[in-house]
Amino acid sequence: MAIQVGPDRYIDTLAPGVFANHSCAPNAGVRNDRDLVALRDIPPGEEIRYDYSTTMDEKSFTMVCRCGAPGCRQVVTDFADLPAAIQDFYLSQRLVMSFIARRLHSTRAASTGEQAAADRGLKRGARTEPASSVTERGLQKKGLRINQSCAMQI
Repeated sequence: MAIQVGPDRYIDTLAPGVFANHSCAPNAGVRNDRDLVALRDIPPGEEIRYDYSTTMDEKSFTMVCRCGAPGCRQVVTDFADLPAAIQDFYLSQRLVMSFIARRLHSTRAASTGEQAAADRGLKRGARTEPASSVTERGLQKKGLRINQSCAMQI
């Protein structure tokens, strides 16, 4: 299976990462663009699953989801199409490909700047002060224990 690592770049996964599947309630995630890490203790025999959406930004990616998790989204989509609360959780845990996180941060910062300008009655394109960082303000850890000793390269 290939994982998207840039707007037009993909890498093939290696064993054992190639055997990980998708879940809307994952027990693992991809950190640092290539390390598969456990999000909780995973008992022997339990399938390793991560949310494919954290690695996808094709502007059109969809896949039927049959993970069966409570709250399953039914469709796996690009990261940009996830609800904001889910995006923020994955970003706070550093489980999103860096090229996606950078693009989203730029988009949110631009949006925040445009809204601030509109709130002050400035016309579009007028020079404004920089918006505060979304990552500093809103992406605090939500108490999920990451088991660093279970990391493997994919």
